[in-house]
Amino acid sequence: MTHLSPERLAMQQTQARDESGAIILTHHVGGRDLDPSALAPLTQFGPRAEAKLRASGEDDPHIISAHLDIRNPLWVDDLGEDLITHKTLSALQANGYDGMACRGPEGVNFCILSPDQVLLRSFGPAENYLDPWELTQDQFTGPAIVMDIFAIDGDDENYEHLVEALRNEGHELPVLACNEAGWQARWLDDWEPPATLGLFDPDGSCQGFYMQGQIWIDEPARGAGHSSVLINAAADLLGGCPAQNSQGLGYSEAGYAAHIHAHREICRLNIKGDQPGPEM
Repeated sequence: MTHLSPERLAMQQTQARDESGAIILTHHVGGRDLDPSALAPLTQFGPRAEAKLRASGEDDPHIISAHLDIRNPLWVDDLGEDLITHKTLSALQANGYDGMACRGPEGVNFCILSPDQVLLRSFGPAENYLDPWELTQDQFTGPAIVMDIFAIDGDDENYEHLVEALRNEGHELPVLACNEAGWQARWLDDWEPPATLGLFDPDGSCQGFYMQGQIWIDEPARGAGHSSVLINAAADLLGGCPAQNSQGLGYSEAGYAAHIHAHREICRLNIKGDQPGPEM
């Protein structure tokens, strides 16, 4: 049996998940002096949009983005001030709960009991972190050079180590996103560059990967838009361009088209009411 690292075990057992079962990236806002390792009990984490709304009340606001090791939360209707008391903390611990959770208009909010539950992913100025649908198309791809000479072959020996890791470790990798067809983006959390992901079908077989703008889908799985689950999971994890591209990057025509499709899809799913999406 594979020996899981403490963090992968936490990611397997956390209940901070969405309705598809994917692990939710959560956010907390504070000032520049905010210390992710010394957060108070019952500190609240939630959707990035809600954290950024609260940022207006902070001087030089900074955002913590994290996955949470919450395995048995108490679900409540309101995380109001009446619940955020030392009495509540004692009662939670006495009854075996390790956090609180509440569904809000933007998504699920959580309260931790200890800073040890915060699996830090990033910390920095709030203005630097955007949801994928807040990005313009150009921001989403970064400066793009589109030519087929930039196409990759995922069966090439240059990617052999990556594919081997995905196949060998796939069963234990954190699921960061899942589409309606049950295809999952699983994260190689100990790899560089960050946001290196594998595409897994509903049976748990690896069918492709995404790494800093490079995307590969095995031939039988192509043409169904499954690459979007990888690309948008990377954008969410990074809080910006999924390809980490600020200086210019070569895309194949198919790879560039996959990024444009992913961006349009995430905007379609998240634009509410009559609000316009980002300008293209």
